[in-house]
Amino acid sequence: MKRNTKRTIIALGLAASMLMSVGAMSVSAASEEMVSVPESVQQSPQTEEGLEILTKDMETEEEYVEVVPPTNDGRTSNMIPSTIPEEYEEYLLPPAPSFQPYAIMGSDDERYEVGYGDINKYVKAICYVEVTNQNGKLLGRGTGFVVGGNVVVTAGHVVYDCPNDNLNQWGGGYAPVVKVYPQRKDSQKPLGVFTATQCHVTNQYAKYGSSQFDIGIIRVDSNISAKTGSFGMQYTENHNSLVGKEVTVAGYPGKIGKDLNINAGIKQYTMKGNITRTYSFGSPDGSEKYPRIFYNTIDTSQGQSGAAVHKAGFVAVGVNTAERNDENGGVMFNKIYYDWIRQYI
Repeated sequence: MKRNTKRTIIALGLAASMLMSVGAMSVSAASEEMVSVPESVQQSPQTEEGLEILTKDMETEEEYVEVVPPTNDGRTSNMIPSTIPEEYEEYLLPPAPSFQPYAIMGSDDERYEVGYGDINKYVKAICYVEVTNQNGKLLGRGTGFVVGGNVVVTAGHVVYDCPNDNLNQWGGGYAPVVKVYPQRKDSQKPLGVFTATQCHVTNQYAKYGSSQFDIGIIRVDSNISAKTGSFGMQYTENHNSLVGKEVTVAGYPGKIGKDLNINAGIKQYTMKGNITRTYSFGSPDGSEKYPRIFYNTIDTSQGQSGAAVHKAGFVAVGVNTAERNDENGGVMFNKIYYDWIRQYI
């Protein structure tokens, strides 16, 4: 159970009349540089009382801070299993050598469409996330993944425009309207559309836009997992144990090709790679209460922010969010984030 310490805050420029004209800008996994915060505020997003979350009720447009207290329920497992059928694993395998992949990083890349273009082989729990204003004008796009019930996990910057992250998407604050399309391929929407009723980011991300806090949760208007199945989740007490492990990132890029000059439409693309290193801002003692950034050599581009970074068996260990130099990276699940997400399922 979460303890609600509601306190209403000033809306951050989300009224339609205040929106900046940004056109059909894509929320980006590759254009956002890793953002750190001043040393004076490099701290865990969790206080002694719990994790501070900035929530928006999408129906009333009210925003408030709530505290999710630490869980002490006696559980010993650090993992929730996936309910996605095993046969979908093969649809994420590399295609035949004759298939031409789309490249971004380096001269030889391996990103390819999930199921080799067959929508029936798209992973249902991978979702296209669309941000619009109240009149339906496209403001941004991203990826999300279903983890159970009505809960979709994404990157914080997919649903929240923090002035400090330099993305400048829709003029600041929470997205006006968020819609979620599982298994979508271009105009095909076999599972329909789900509308966000609540969105959540850590209060630290809303304040500072720092990459280690860049996780968002979308709660939609019905039980989406009943149609899609759900990703599993796992956190680790030893972040270095993930280094060298193979993971997959699959999502909805806006552009493909080495020069990002090919319009991808709305399609699921995927690639496997290895986690190369981990890092934590402001945590010299290695304390696990501090969120950690991990990096990989998997190619991602605009629109893939919010995709699961997952191991075999569709078990997510983090969220794809950004790039730094020649590495792409994301936020790794630790106990704080794992417990936060788990309490909504």
